Amino acid sequence: MPATSHPPLSDLQKWMRWVLTHPRGVTAALKQQHPLQHCLQVIGETPTVNRETRLSIYGNAYFARIVDALEANYSSVKNIVGTRPFNDWARKYLICYPSTFKSIDDVGHKFSHFLSQTPLNKKFPFVAELAKVEWAAHQSFFADDTPPLNTSLLNKIPKQKWPQLKLRFDPSVKLLKLSWPVDDLWRRDGKINRQQIKKIRRGTSHVVIYRLPDKQVRISRLSRIQFSFLSLLHSGRPLGKALDILSGMIQLNRRPGDLLAGAQVFPSVKTWIPARKNAGMTALKYSRLIDGNGRLTELFGLLRKQKERLRESDINAWFQEWSENGVITSLFF
Repeated sequence: MPATSHPPLSDLQKWMRWVLTHPRGVTAALKQQHPLQHCLQVIGETPTVNRETRLSIYGNAYFARIVDALEANYSSVKNIVGTRPFNDWARKYLICYPSTFKSIDDVGHKFSHFLSQTPLNKKFPFVAELAKVEWAAHQSFFADDTPPLNTSLLNKIPKQKWPQLKLRFDPSVKLLKLSWPVDDLWRRDGKINRQQIKKIRRGTSHVVIYRLPDKQVRISRLSRIQFSFLSLLHSGRPLGKALDILSGMIQLNRRPGDLLAGAQVFPSVKTWIPARKNAGMTALKYSRLIDGNGRLTELFGLLRKQKERLRESDINAWFQEWSENGVITSLFF
């Protein structure tokens, strides 16, 4: 073909992108009408390899790379359902939700929703929720970095301001209420046998997902009360208001275990955040956190009746551990 008949480079690039990323493949794309279809003539061919075959090599590699990325981001799902079924459904997913992102890591944003509408979710009724947890962990890993909390600021806060205190959480923090124990499956990367899969039972649980300073992602279980408390703080409620709502929840919706859970609202060294000895900070008095209506005092009274102790150092330990783990990044009013 004479050089003068070559299409402009910009047209060739647009057409190549369209034909190689068509969700149904190169062959399907070439059967459709396209304003730049004449660009096909620029593609070289030989007696043994025609234009369609040559383009398909690159088109197939494009989708194979995306499927590889989905496998990496949803490894637990892949290990549960099997590699071949996973790849088949991943390709069907890309037909429904073709990539529109600059980063390949964002392609799987609808995978959980997609799986919830497939036969896989009937065979493995927890698989969509497992995908939801994996995506949250993936987002947590790639969340922006923020400076850790300067815990020395805590000792400078006047006691009358504690009820108005708000906490800014690290961008990696995700709070999820689950209907299946899929956090356990995530920790095991979905590597369980068929008999173990059959024993999985539905049950409500609450988890927090966050990234440690060493870039490892953690998923830890919370009690219902802990989850409610952290959700209130995460949504921007002041500390005094969050504690007020929490005490009302325990009073009005008391269930077996709630009082014990309330005693662990502030995770200490024996709960779900690793211990660190000698925190080196002055203990904060609970009186600093009591708001005007005294409902926090009511909450602690209920706990004391159950012979559950809330130590004054628990609040201090909570701030200390969360700041060291990079979960809380700043305080404001």
